Amino acid sequence: MKNILLFIFFITLFSSCEKEKPEQLHTLVIKKEYCVIENEGIIFLPEFELRRNDSLISTHKTEIITNYYNIENLKSGNYNIVYTSLFKRTESQNIILNNKSIDTLIICLDKIDYSSIDHIPFIDRLKENENYLIDVYNQGCFSLGGATMKISKTQSKIIAEADENKKELTSSEIQYVRQFELELVNMNSCCCTSTDYYSLEYNDEVLKIEDGSCNWYGYGRLYNNLFNVEN
Repeated sequence: MKNILLFIFFITLFSSCEKEKPEQLHTLVIKKEYCVIENEGIIFLPEFELRRNDSLISTHKTEIITNYYNIENLKSGNYNIVYTSLFKRTESQNIILNNKSIDTLIICLDKIDYSSIDHIPFIDRLKENENYLIDVYNQGCFSLGGATMKISKTQSKIIAEADENKKELTSSEIQYVRQFELELVNMNSCCCTSTDYYSLEYNDEVLKIEDGSCNWYGYGRLYNNLFNVEN
């Protein structure tokens, strides 16, 4: 009987110690960057929300000159970061905090869900023997100039022309032109010292958008991708 009581005592003591073991807390490191667009300048993320199970926990403001932000003393579980992307759209990224004491989550500021955009690009509207123009004009403290690209459809082929270059586009290049326009319609950014003024003209429809982000460089990336020009 005495041995049984001692056994029960030690089991109770052991269980009590287990219950008093502190819960592991985590540090979440938020790294902001552009995951697709090459960028060597300032990566701007004014603020973001920390959510757990779709419930708002806190809102955080980041520093412009720092690409990392730490959130400490988080319990284990599923979290997601909600933020506004370069394209002025609300995006979110998830992370599970479990075994590691420190986890890093990369926030892609150029993330965009093309399928969610309610816009039909001009390249998908082209009928046989039709074309549309992409005009861009840059104005700023140290730059001034413009460029034009014509996209046309002839004999069921999509042709791109710019400067002295002309080529039939592959399916992947057509997709890039499509994504360029879907990104463009979500720009309208301001406040950079240099601004790109876009005008897309298809039949009687004209799409005018300003890009003053100093980060997107949409036409330059489009031109380089289609005509194999190195940055």
